[in-house]
Amino acid sequence: MTMQQPMARSVFDAMTVTLRDGRAVVLREAEPDDAPAVLDFFQLAMPDITPFVLSCPEEMDFDEPTERAILKKFKDKPGTLMMLVLEGESVVGMLGCEARAHRTRIAHIGEVGMFVAKTYWESGLGTAMMEALIAWADASPELGLLQLQVYRNNERAIRLYRNCGFVEAGTIPARTRFADGSTRDDVTMYRRVDGSYSDQSKPGSFTHDLGNGVVMRPIRYTDSEALFSVFDRNRERFRPWFRWEQTIRSVGDVRAGVATWIERKTLEDITFVLEESGQVIGLVFICGHSVQDHQIELGYWLDAGYEGRRLVTRACRALIRHSFESHGINRIDLCAAVENSRSRAVAQRLGMTQEAVLKQWQRFPDGRYVDVVRYRLLREDWQAEEAT
Repeated sequence: MTMQQPMARSVFDAMTVTLRDGRAVVLREAEPDDAPAVLDFFQLAMPDITPFVLSCPEEMDFDEPTERAILKKFKDKPGTLMMLVLEGESVVGMLGCEARAHRTRIAHIGEVGMFVAKTYWESGLGTAMMEALIAWADASPELGLLQLQVYRNNERAIRLYRNCGFVEAGTIPARTRFADGSTRDDVTMYRRVDGSYSDQSKPGSFTHDLGNGVVMRPIRYTDSEALFSVFDRNRERFRPWFRWEQTIRSVGDVRAGVATWIERKTLEDITFVLEESGQVIGLVFICGHSVQDHQIELGYWLDAGYEGRRLVTRACRALIRHSFESHGINRIDLCAAVENSRSRAVAQRLGMTQEAVLKQWQRFPDGRYVDVVRYRLLREDWQAEEAT
């Protein structure tokens, strides 16, 4: 019988981060010799962070040998990290991630906890710390899921975690009880390391039945493999019209894009899959969103075998209606290569007005310059057409 080799521990590389207010801090892994500085940090920060942490102050009142032992454990254990934030020699923030390596079935879970000195709240430090953790976890083969708990009334922290891609799994009412008898609701949040936390709705998402067994629904991370398959077999058709065609070379390229689209908290990059009997056949999406101008731009592509059924037209019409009625959009644009007759026909069927031909508007990787025609649909024109 061969003994299993211990898994190599992922390294966290030190980095310098400049915050929104211009202050520069260093993020690095904690060493056992940092114990005195860590104890100084807790003594300074405890009055401000006590209302937001699970432990009572006396439960965190460690002596130096105890703190040194804790830091050594984090330093030695796979899937585990204690990150320090330093301004000069002073610790101003800490972030811990500890894998449950003692239980095989949940050894892939990293439990996350974070502390930031009050003088650094709203500085962007929390986001920098979480992004650094996520990058480290992504390179840690033993981790598959990051999980944390936060009080429901800690709106600042919940907003931070959501912006970093964590989603809520549920709330336990009155889980925490304080000495005065008051209680707090605890929220459990998670983020899968591979990005598949994203299979949840975002602002602007909806589902629409296009008829004849075709459904338009929000994109999911798990669609990545099917999307790549559809795109790859249509590559030659797409090449003349999509100059980014060459950037999609693997399922991983699609996964990265899908994770970005789903993580966006605005209408920009909101993307819908067209699906027939569980088979992905195309996409309809918003590829630009001006919040100030109340303006969006539409995009789409469809598997060749499903052309001629006006599925894209019906899907775009549903997205147009939703955008005008639910999101206060005033103008919707659609751009197509002058020679792309199929795409231009979609704009015409949608009742859009041709506004301009933009000569040599796009340059493709092969050196071609492509003329683009821009179409528009204004809210007032749509409302007039709806009224007839």
